[in-house]
Amino acid sequence: MLLSLTLAHAWGIFLFLTCFGLLLNRKTFVAAMKKMDTTSLFLAGFVLLAVGSVQVVGYENWSISWKGFITLLGWALLAKGIAIFFLPGYTDKFLKLATKDSFYTISIVIGLVIGIFLLTINYINY
Repeated sequence: MLLSLTLAHAWGIFLFLTCFGLLLNRKTFVAAMKKMDTTSLFLAGFVLLAVGSVQVVGYENWSISWKGFITLLGWALLAKGIAIFFLPGYTDKFLKLATKDSFYTISIVIGLVIGIFLLTINYINY
């Protein structure tokens, strides 16, 4: 239970702060995404693959609750890291999609809501 709460809070802090920063600095982030080169994408893929692998190996709880969602986040990171390494066309399509106004705003707001939810897990009796 302690590992679940720790991961929920860590993911919550990460998602909330990252999404809040991206919401405030949209123009800067979109410009940086458009200038991203192969080396940057390779490094991002490596980090996603490493973090996803560690979480998948270290924590796996397939349940229909917030604990299962934490597991799903780890698998999503691993899948995205694999996609960056092994599907070369994926990154171009993702960068085009991520810089669209509607997708950007919706995904950031969803990330904020998930981050707030994960931060409040300790205070809600599940």
